[in-house]
Amino acid sequence: MDDQDAVVCYGCVGDEYLKALIKNEGASAKCFYCKKKRKAITIELLSDWVADAMWSFFENTSVWERGDELNFHVAEMLGCDDTDDALVGDVCGELVTCSHWDIRQGGEARFEEFGLYMPRQLRPIEAERKWQDFRTGIMHKSRFFNQSGKQFLEWLFGSIDSFRNLRTSDLNEDAVVRTLKASDCRELFRARECKSLDDARVIAINPAEKLAAPPKEKARAGRMNPEGVPVFYGAFDRKTCVAELRPAIGGSVISGQFRLTRDLRVLDFQRLEDAYEHAPLSLFDPECRLKMERRRFLRTFHQKIKSPVLPNQEHEYLTTQVIAEYLSTQHTPRFDGVIFSSAQNSGGLNIVLFAHVISMESAGEVLRPPHDPNKPTRGIEYVPETLVRHKIKEVDYKFDDEGHTGNDVDPFGQYPDHDDDWDW
Repeated sequence: MDDQDAVVCYGCVGDEYLKALIKNEGASAKCFYCKKKRKAITIELLSDWVADAMWSFFENTSVWERGDELNFHVAEMLGCDDTDDALVGDVCGELVTCSHWDIRQGGEARFEEFGLYMPRQLRPIEAERKWQDFRTGIMHKSRFFNQSGKQFLEWLFGSIDSFRNLRTSDLNEDAVVRTLKASDCRELFRARECKSLDDARVIAINPAEKLAAPPKEKARAGRMNPEGVPVFYGAFDRKTCVAELRPAIGGSVISGQFRLTRDLRVLDFQRLEDAYEHAPLSLFDPECRLKMERRRFLRTFHQKIKSPVLPNQEHEYLTTQVIAEYLSTQHTPRFDGVIFSSAQNSGGLNIVLFAHVISMESAGEVLRPPHDPNKPTRGIEYVPETLVRHKIKEVDYKFDDEGHTGNDVDPFGQYPDHDDDWDW
């Protein structure tokens, strides 16, 4: 290839960020590959950019199952469909070539021609730091009017609508942000502990009111609400609903079924564990590392949300309370509720519906047919004759045994040694 022709235009690469970079940094010239005259850069400069990205995000490996050859990664990086593409070959040639002058000076090629490369282990250090700053800020500095806290949540949930479990086109089937349709009649359950027969009789007389979310005057602080803000805590099955109350052996619990009266928009934290953001990442983007960390951090967020809080440690709820308040009042469009796994019943799912869904005051704003928009109604209602009384006979404890040395646990121990699921 003639050096004076060794230029590539923005049209010959598929990575959108790289296209914009070439347009901004390049000069008008005839492209060596497509022969069109438009903004272009030298192969040497492009190779330098690729080398920087390779050093930042990849490492050598001798394990075939984990690594791929250089041309595979370069093709992916440039957005080329074929590893045999001429541009890919020329860039790889620059990366593995070392001039005679460099060799005499003790230099060597930047990469091995037949080497194998794999993604580096990336732990979301900066994302975790942001999370810890957020928790410290709202717990020990300022919860109300906490601008930095709001900025963190905007950064964290900014593109949450694009996260899905699988790479499909069915947005609701695999989406993290789901629409629960009233027409599907999904069963929801809510329970209350009964300390006496009188408690059970009171609930049985008016279950629609007594099993529903408490009025604001009686709403106690919980995982997703501060004191005085009522929300609906429920589950998708009775066993989970009962387990979440942590009733004592010999006690009684009454549960009832509820149904939605309108479609609701909810954030499913369980799906978030295995979700991918479909917006592609560019390794040429200076913010790429932080964006990768954010994606990885979000996939661990479910564990932070569902973790049980021990008695007398209820102040730990402050973090999730602020998150719920942000999702229900500040995020656009706002959420009607959240779904997360039960910490008390393995495999069970909890659902929390926010205040504006269960309130008569705001119901008219978000009604869906067939309800009369002039007639206020809540977003959820009790299903008559569905009461069940549960007598608690035993409690099953499950635990993991691990040796204890007194040393602090690695705060990043939850992350695997290597990333094999990057979603570029």
